Amino acid sequence: MNFSFPTTPHSKVIIYISLTLIMSIGLFAIIGYPSIKEIKNLSNKIEEQRSQLEQLYIRGKNIKQTLQQYREIKPTVSNLDNIYIKRGEELKFITTLENTANEQSVDQEPKLVSPPVNSTSNTLQLELTTTTSLNRIIKYIMGLEALDYYINIDTVRLSKASNSASATSVSPNLSTLFLATLYYQP
Repeated sequence: MNFSFPTTPHSKVIIYISLTLIMSIGLFAIIGYPSIKEIKNLSNKIEEQRSQLEQLYIRGKNIKQTLQQYREIKPTVSNLDNIYIKRGEELKFITTLENTANEQSVDQEPKLVSPPVNSTSNTLQLELTTTTSLNRIIKYIMGLEALDYYINIDTVRLSKASNSASATSVSPNLSTLFLATLYYQP
């Protein structure tokens, strides 16, 4: 088998172009295609990392917002501890009620109704009977509202006091019954 190489210039050009084309395709198949595949993989990985960084940024932003909100409400959190009655400190609460009544010259009879020992309720019922004039009752209620404790007055009953000094008095005494709910610290 004899292979003769063409000698005409036209056929030499065609052979050189064909060989160059075959070599270019071979180089592309060997170098270019794997490189393109690797570039696509890197691009996908970069996109995944960008997405993860964006999620981390959003979480960080949420954490910053949460910390800022916490810093804003932190001073008021200690006040929340004061609005509840601590178990075993009911006497302190009664003393506070008596001080408020003395400031307003109100006669009062407090009665606390504790839940049963095995109860999971955090409430404490208060029955408070007072005797004084209407003006002093209003001031007394304002004094109760000014206390640190959270007192939820459910019922207020006003009636004329049975031991009123005289019917012609400018400011007759009234008997008031307050039914309220107090809360233990959870």
